[in-house]
Amino acid sequence: MLTNEPEALHDPASGPPPRRFALPARMDLSAAEEMAEALEHLRGTPLVVDGTDVEQVSTLCLQLLAAARFQWRDDGVRFELGESSPALHEALELLDLLKVFQATEVLE
Repeated sequence: MLTNEPEALHDPASGPPPRRFALPARMDLSAAEEMAEALEHLRGTPLVVDGTDVEQVSTLCLQLLAAARFQWRDDGVRFELGESSPALHEALELLDLLKVFQATEVLE
């Protein structure tokens, strides 16, 4: 789910580089538990969420991602959705959550 690879293009003056957080192919109940634990551990770490492998999405997992996005915003830490699969994009659009991840607040 998580890699230690910082994003390639990063300005060192803007703080630590974001870490890549890869979403699982099946974002179901068991994935939600793992995601919640991982995100709790990573709170305060700049993240770029990679959803390219997502094939199946549950509403619970999307709610978890949205809650994390707001928590990171409130903490003043970068949290952004990077690449996403068609399945993830469609699910975010269907639940009107795309705007949550397209917000332009300064998060660094």
